[in-house]
Parts: sequence; structure tokens; C-alpha cells
Amino acid sequence: MLNSAVDSRIFRNLFGTEEIRDIFSDEAYIKCLIEVEIALARAEATVNVIPQESADVIAEKAKYENLKYVSS
Repeated sequence: MLNSAVDSRIFRNLFGTEEIRDIFSDEAYIKCLIEVEIALARAEATVNVIPQESADVIAEKAKYENLKYVSS
């Protein structure tokens, strides 16, 4: 069942290309959020707010591939 014209295989390219849809996908958004969290951890380690070892663990564990979520 279609919810909007963007969901339509016929009309969706009137509202953007596949490349643009990929840029603004949920997955791309979540990957950006993870990158920000890793950058924040590294910055905090640089100014001694958290230990460097903690920042390293965050950078290692905070990966999109490690996420478990249900897509609809």
C-alpha cells in the first residue's frame, strides 16, 4: 500500500532521484548520528573529559552494523 507519491514507482522520481533518497534515508541519518557521537567522544578524550580508552571503545563499538532495529 502506498502512503504517498514518493512511495510510487511511477511518480517517485518527480520528487527526487534514488541518489537523493539514499542521502536522506533513515540509514544515512543514523550513520551521521553515530559519526557525531564518535567525534564527540574523541573530542572529550582530547580535553580529558573522558579517558582515551573510553573514546576508543566508543569508536570501536558504535558502528551502524552493530545496531539491531526493526524496520517497517
